[in-house]
Amino acid sequence: MIRLNSVLVTVLILTFVTVANAALNTELVNNGTFESGTLFGSWTIDNNGGEGDPPRVEPGVLHDAAGWIPLAGTWFGNYFYFAGAGTVTQSSQVIDVSADAALIDSGTVQADLAAALSSYSNNDVSTITAYFKDASNVDLGSSVSVNSDGNPVRNIADPGCQESVSGQVPVGTRSIRLEINSVRNGGYWNDGYIDNVSLKFSTFFIEPEVEVGPFVLFRNKAEITIYWKTADPTASVIEYGPNGTLSMQAEDLTPKTDHQLTINNINPETEYSYRVVIDTYPKDTYTFYSAFDYGVNPFPGGNNPYPVDSLTPLYEQAAEYIVNTIGINKGVCIDYGCGQGRLAYELAKRSELKIIGFEQDAAAVAQARNYLDQAKVYGTQVHILEAPLTALKCNDYSANLIVSDKIISSGTCPGSAAEIFRVLRPDGGVAFLGQPDSCPSPLVRSALENWLNAASLTYNITQDPNGLWANISRDPLAGAGSWKHFYADLANTANSGDTRIQGSLKMLWHGNPGPRYIIDRHNKPMSSLYHKGIVITPGLHRLMAYDIYNGSRYWDMAIPESGRSVTLRDCGWVALDDNYAYTLHKDDCVALNLKTGEPTLFFQTPQLVDGQKRNWGFIAVEGNNIFGTGQKEGASRIGHSLEYALESYRDYKPIGTGEYLYCYDKNTGTIKWTYQRAGGSAIVSPSIVITGDYIYFIESRNPAALTDSDGRVPATVLMQDNYEYLVKINKNTGVEATGSPKQITLPFEHSTFLSYAPAVDLLIATGSRNNPGMQYENCAFSPADLSNSWNCNFYIGTTNTNHGEQDQHPCIVGSTMFVRYYKIDLTNGTTTSFSLQRTGCGTQASCSNRLFARYSNPSMFEITSTTATKLTNDSRPGCWVSIIPAGGLVLVPEGDAGCTCDYPVQSTMVFVPN
Repeated sequence: MIRLNSVLVTVLILTFVTVANAALNTELVNNGTFESGTLFGSWTIDNNGGEGDPPRVEPGVLHDAAGWIPLAGTWFGNYFYFAGAGTVTQSSQVIDVSADAALIDSGTVQADLAAALSSYSNNDVSTITAYFKDASNVDLGSSVSVNSDGNPVRNIADPGCQESVSGQVPVGTRSIRLEINSVRNGGYWNDGYIDNVSLKFSTFFIEPEVEVGPFVLFRNKAEITIYWKTADPTASVIEYGPNGTLSMQAEDLTPKTDHQLTINNINPETEYSYRVVIDTYPKDTYTFYSAFDYGVNPFPGGNNPYPVDSLTPLYEQAAEYIVNTIGINKGVCIDYGCGQGRLAYELAKRSELKIIGFEQDAAAVAQARNYLDQAKVYGTQVHILEAPLTALKCNDYSANLIVSDKIISSGTCPGSAAEIFRVLRPDGGVAFLGQPDSCPSPLVRSALENWLNAASLTYNITQDPNGLWANISRDPLAGAGSWKHFYADLANTANSGDTRIQGSLKMLWHGNPGPRYIIDRHNKPMSSLYHKGIVITPGLHRLMAYDIYNGSRYWDMAIPESGRSVTLRDCGWVALDDNYAYTLHKDDCVALNLKTGEPTLFFQTPQLVDGQKRNWGFIAVEGNNIFGTGQKEGASRIGHSLEYALESYRDYKPIGTGEYLYCYDKNTGTIKWTYQRAGGSAIVSPSIVITGDYIYFIESRNPAALTDSDGRVPATVLMQDNYEYLVKINKNTGVEATGSPKQITLPFEHSTFLSYAPAVDLLIATGSRNNPGMQYENCAFSPADLSNSWNCNFYIGTTNTNHGEQDQHPCIVGSTMFVRYYKIDLTNGTTTSFSLQRTGCGTQASCSNRLFARYSNPSMFEITSTTATKLTNDSRPGCWVSIIPAGGLVLVPEGDAGCTCDYPVQSTMVFVPN
């Protein structure tokens, strides 16, 4: 599009042509056929070129090779527009469309511009452009245009000279400036010939779209909730059905933008198809499989099997108060001294807790089992065990909630408060012990306090109309670490910081998740994450949330078109904070409630590249900030396949990149800043580090990287000399720091990682190349000025191997960095052989004093030696980060899916120090 108005010789007052209540398909241009024989009164000559004849209306003649010759019947009507003789000429008219404001502001009006355009020899070019203006005559930044370039010469009646274009009229348009611009590129005359200029309004239909989602949340047996978001309020309608059908429908006809529909009677172990319908328009069809560790069955209802007596309303009152006060609705509940199971029954009626009652009176155990069996909850939601209360038959940390029927019925404190605390889950587990007012055998406060004090417990006691209750809430284990991002933290240390994991380990629990929904191990998916007692395992278009201490499943969420592969050459797609799991889905980020899975916050990728869609790439969360990158479609590999598995191994494989960075305020949902280098850059996704007040990353300015079609570029292209830079920007403003960017040289050909070592205040870039065998390169930089502090390298094997020798992400433990075969003193780059007894693909994870990696089986390594301790001989972890030492435990999520080796046990396992 060319807009020429820099040379103004003849300037006349603009003429407004008012079209009152212009109907659709009504001509808006005044004298667009030029049959009035003059321009004045309808068109204004803005620029006559300053030389020769100005633009004018010509009567019935056109040029041909012989000169001025009448060519009757070869044009429309008796006149046409002639551009004159100036080098650049311009004519215009302004059309007032304010009478159609309501129609325009509906957002469904398009402008249809058409004209016949020709020239003498195609050297001279004319362009007609419609510019849309607001009520203050400010350009709205949108236009439509046609031009004569390449059209047949002379005869504007030739069908090849007819041009037309349509474009949306921006909301807020109140006038349209229509310009004819003609450029002379040779000869004396500016030979622009124009006729039948037309501009009309028509309406177009924008099919409504799903803005975010749909997501399928599994929480209860035979029940799902589907969530999605639309830009405009609409009814909520879902079509769904088993085995490829869409024969059923769920709906809520109340218009809204945030939608959720709960569907019951879902068959187990069945594939369902489903789609959103917006205003009768069906959207994309997706599938989900209804396999899920549902926890407990829905409460069966029916009559209370227990006799009605004075305790009946007290048990009801106690259960109601416990559930509403504590807010723990899922997980394991231990009823400590359960008697006949009356409190267990009332809790089962009001929650999804899996309740285990311990009772040492054999007769009471028999009665409890009988009553609960009549209620149809025994063996499903409630279990009763005969055992001495001073030595419960369960592991440490087993219970999310502990209550006591014995205290309610007898007013006495049974067993040992220390034993209660032993089995209470850290980081949020609660023992809530007491009784309502008016119990036949009242609990004495001093007796309760003495019982708790004997175990040296910290507690809070309340005594009010709800009764006398003690709340013992267990804090996180001292020294327990978290793993909230792909490589544990924002510094990419692959170190949880956990100080509790020492000595030998024993199994705490094992079970689901199993291999179902786990991305094929050879595709090297993302690690599981851990925080505040909850594990999030990213799977194939699915997230699974469960308790690290007892394995209780909290929720599953099916998220179409999520689940990334080849993440070692990319970045994680899930991150955690205290309240949410942030997960990526195409071009948006959704925050799921960490405890319930409910989608709560939504953020979309800022679109900073004109006319091209960008998806969300990197994800990190810190405080109120959510950081992301905009990347081309294809920069992340979604799903799993043989193609992606092959891309996970061998030499010279491509790395995911982004084009720009941005930061959201998660509280307000607004974008705080964006970083986009003028001229473009390819931000290496595995290199983004956040520490202190700054974000650091490696970017390439190689034109071959910038123009790559899918944003996935080999290191040999990214790291070419004179094209790679280390960049430092302020995380609060997005502004580059002084001294940034710094041109650097990284001799990498395969993987590329960047980490930060806080103990020595250094950024460490790690990668590998062929020289001629596989050589690992490590380059240290000062975060202050980005200067190169030291470099070191070492050989690790032959090239083009198929078990990932090209790719080893480092673990940073204090001032030492571990990279499979070597450890590096980060103060000076000195390397020492450290040959871990491990084989094959995968990389290592660490805590403060241990390394964890695959040595055929899940194994633990001393950081002071190469000694390996196998955690199990019968299972195999995944092919990248696959063992998470956090929460005072060692989590080995199932990662064996797709493995052809004969390791018989495919389950999640958790180990605890002896």
